[in-house]
Amino acid sequence: MNCVVFFVESICVTVSKKAARKIKVSDVLGHKNKVVDTNTITDDVDPDNDDDGDPDNDDADDPPQYFFVNQEKRPPSKVRYDQLGHFPVIDRKRNASRCKLEGCKGRVRTMCTKCRLHLCLVTDRECFIKFHTKPK
Repeated sequence: MNCVVFFVESICVTVSKKAARKIKVSDVLGHKNKVVDTNTITDDVDPDNDDDGDPDNDDADDPPQYFFVNQEKRPPSKVRYDQLGHFPVIDRKRNASRCKLEGCKGRVRTMCTKCRLHLCLVTDRECFIKFHTKPK
């Protein structure tokens, strides 16, 4: 509803050239900011929520929610250990990615073409081979 009022007010100001000349740009921008601030405040308030701030009524059993961004998916073990089509390729990204082998914190640019995971393939750490070899 506030957006409609804001839109109508904007049209009224732009249609009337005389009124537009008299109104300073800073006044219009200030009004827009007030409308936006009001919308964000009213959108956050839930009228059905009767929370009185009493900690006894809070749901302490709810686990915290975590969001992970750009997490590479691990292939299923059948694909991971099949020994077919796993070739290292140099990734052309500007920044190196972290090696996805458990326990390794190396920064690498090599990636498995089949698993689509970044893995170390250097003399000291052969994470690429360790990742694709079944543990005994």
